[in-house]
Amino acid sequence: LSELVPDLVVGNTYTLSLQSEYHDREEITLIYGTDSNRIVYRWLNGNSRTITQTDLDSIVYFQAPTSMVPINIWDIQIEEGTVATPYQPYGENTYLPQNQQ
Repeated sequence: LSELVPDLVVGNTYTLSLQSEYHDREEITLIYGTDSNRIVYRWLNGNSRTITQTDLDSIVYFQAPTSMVPINIWDIQIEEGTVATPYQPYGENTYLPQNQQ
């Protein structure tokens, strides 16, 4: 997880949000764990989680409830706090929702 989101801090709380063509977007899950101990953590879309070092050291993938069907996922965002805000691209590009400065 730390390779994908290097700014995460152990002990801080973050919210995961994403968009998908899947009809139950909230059921899209970020799944991560380690091969060595087979521990798997699930982080549901729209939910918050307090990050641990084990989280940061884990391998990451996404899963829909019906894993036999390929789905598209976009606008993936992990942000500090407990509330998901409108998607903002990472880096130099910035997205401002309509009617905001």
